[in-house]
Amino acid sequence: GKMQDVSRSGRTVLFVSHNMAAVQNLCSKATLLEQGAVVAFDSCSEVTHQYLRSTVAAASRDVSSCRLTGMQPVIEKVELQSADGTPVSTISCGSTATIVITYKSSEPLPAARFGIRIENLLGENLLFLQSLLEHGVHIDLPAAGVIRCCIPELPLLPGTYFATVGCSSNETQLDVLDRVLEINIVGSDYYGSGRLPSADNAKIVLRSRWVFDSPADELKQ
Repeated sequence: GKMQDVSRSGRTVLFVSHNMAAVQNLCSKATLLEQGAVVAFDSCSEVTHQYLRSTVAAASRDVSSCRLTGMQPVIEKVELQSADGTPVSTISCGSTATIVITYKSSEPLPAARFGIRIENLLGENLLFLQSLLEHGVHIDLPAAGVIRCCIPELPLLPGTYFATVGCSSNETQLDVLDRVLEINIVGSDYYGSGRLPSADNAKIVLRSRWVFDSPADELKQ
């Protein structure tokens, strides 16, 4: 587009936007402002990462207020971590993420399984992640430990989402924390084109490969 042409012509362009996909696609350097003051000036990727690290505050909610009636207090903490292990509440579309679950029971958990359901603000279920689905078998676990669900590319579009986390043992549901984790997704240059699908067209992003058999000059006609 015109902005790309200008940015590559050797001229200096000041581009101000909340669209992180466009910023990452167009800019090589970025400035991070906080209450009107410059707190960082570095490569676009480094400043973006620093911005995401600054949103740690709301990474996890009070688990007791999210526990469903009748459930046992097994899960003690749930948090979202970025690729480098930093606790965050905001993460870029399509980036690596890990949901960390800390649990403690009065006894070991035989034939255990943990599950995570991610939904949007309207309560629509978008993703379901479960240890049994991935491994095919139940796992015997000690009475206390930490479970990590690693997601190579979190495919959610920009927006606010919630994760409900549960665990069971010997086919008995032990604990469920409803909407215990708030996940804020911001735009990124996921496709390398500076574009993302609109919320009207999709709820997630997915990479694909397009093959055009016709010569390029025919496609322009």
